[in-house]
Amino acid sequence: MEGLAKNLANILMDKNLKIGTVEQCTSGLIGSVISSFDCAERWYKGSIVVCDQKTACDILDIEKSTIAKNDFVSPQVAYQMALTALNILDLDVCIGIVGYLEGFGSSDVGPGTVQICVAKKIGGMTSFKYHKMVLKGGKRSEYIEDCIETSLKITIDHLLEDGTD
Repeated sequence: MEGLAKNLANILMDKNLKIGTVEQCTSGLIGSVISSFDCAERWYKGSIVVCDQKTACDILDIEKSTIAKNDFVSPQVAYQMALTALNILDLDVCIGIVGYLEGFGSSDVGPGTVQICVAKKIGGMTSFKYHKMVLKGGKRSEYIEDCIETSLKITIDHLLEDGTD
């Protein structure tokens, strides 16, 4: 995972981009990994961590109707989280992640379901990359590690596509 984080940091520095995260199920650990290197302030601006739906709605302007229609762990909520944090933190890139880990879930979304949205705003254009994970048969620490690694990979892929490299 450290290698992925270093690779991401190098891409961000090469492109002179700033990244941040908005995290629910990983409790800020993606931001912790991204910012764990010397001079991290050159590419990392910060994180927003929300652990419950009410806080997410209040801080990130997520409409309760969006959650009612799609569930809290949905691409729509991950999108809104990433887009709002992109603007609040004045970022070029934002990783948004929301999920039900372990024995929790809803009537529509089972436990172990995670939604990731990476938002990239370059040259006035904003693009998004989504990924759904369904984690089974592991411990919470393993789930979180998988979420961090997958988030880093998706972010690197998104930064290297669309002619922005």
